Amino acid sequence: MFKQYPKQLVLVRHGESILNVARANSPILFANQADRAPFMGVPDHKVELTALGREQARATGLGLRLAGFRFDHFYDSGYARTVETLDHILEQLLEKDLPAPKRIHSFLIRERESGYTYCMTRPEVEKTFPWLEEYWKTLGPVFARPIGGESIADVIERVRVFLEQVFTETNGERVLIVLHGRVLAAMRYLLENWTYDQLEEFMQSKGCVNCGVTVYNRNTETATLELAQYNTAYYRKEV
Repeated sequence: MFKQYPKQLVLVRHGESILNVARANSPILFANQADRAPFMGVPDHKVELTALGREQARATGLGLRLAGFRFDHFYDSGYARTVETLDHILEQLLEKDLPAPKRIHSFLIRERESGYTYCMTRPEVEKTFPWLEEYWKTLGPVFARPIGGESIADVIERVRVFLEQVFTETNGERVLIVLHGRVLAAMRYLLENWTYDQLEEFMQSKGCVNCGVTVYNRNTETATLELAQYNTAYYRKEV
């Protein structure tokens, strides 16, 4: 699918964010006004990590270092939670006396835009858009588009552009990307040549944990990337 590939591609979902906690029982919408209150006026790109999320990121950096991972390029989405996660990973991953590495913030891998319902509660959405649930059931998790937002299919198209650019810039090198759960789904779809059914099944699963690590290595014979590990939580294991 792509003309060039890095030697190794490591994808890390961001650490636990304050929004993950607030929506623990209702992942897409706020369950009630009390859960929503701290986020009024706070755009998605400014949502920060929890204390646990920062610990997860530091443990992930240490785990990657002890496992022998080394990188030439670093990317994040520019959202506070991915920037913070990469900050803490690098604290543990790199030797203390090394200069700060070059890193790139790319809005092409920003979280899926949730549109007008971003700061709404489930009861508010049900009252304002009573037809939305049936629409979502009919189109499914890949093609349904939040009102004013993006479908997963939309996300895939911008992620495709991102990967084409990155793979051209990093041919034969080692790349670490800190991203969001739905962006990870888009990347897996593209890198593993999934069918729509495979993507839909993944979207309906629990998905990747916070700071879950996914690794692709380049096959020297085929010159393509092959999945080596998925959803490894270094903060939960001995390295």
